[in-house]
Amino acid sequence: MRFLWENPTLLAAARIDPTRPIAVERVRPTLRVGPDGFVVSEIGATFTQEFRLSAAEARSLGLATRAPVFIRGGGQLRFDEGGRLSFAALKPILDPDRQRAKLAAAQLATRPANAAAPVTRPAAAPPVPPQPSPRKIAAPPPEVSADRRPTFHP
Repeated sequence: MRFLWENPTLLAAARIDPTRPIAVERVRPTLRVGPDGFVVSEIGATFTQEFRLSAAEARSLGLATRAPVFIRGGGQLRFDEGGRLSFAALKPILDPDRQRAKLAAAQLATRPANAAAPVTRPAAAPPVPPQPSPRKIAAPPPEVSADRRPTFHP
């Protein structure tokens, strides 16, 4: 936790809300074989921040909603043998584009099945044999441009 608060560059990249609590989910040692064949010892840590925004706070963040929303973000950090940060994968909590995509996916997933428009077939078309229904996905993943990759290298 202290590492996060002592690194303002990392906090800015993770777009953490400094007024709300952060939870460190786990800290685990790992061993892996590096590209040169040597065994590398590292420490991996994950952290999250989650909280509820009122409708007014959500609108000020750029989310179109009339109800309170629950948002979540965080990241995974990897430290080398010397304790230096070597890699960080971040999901910023105060990123309006990311939260808009998550909110849209959640609204699509909770929409009732009968809300979709009925499908009509022309009368002259031959009957179509029933097909197994494909697995429905709530929403496609958002496109990530090259300049917005969710990684951070110090």
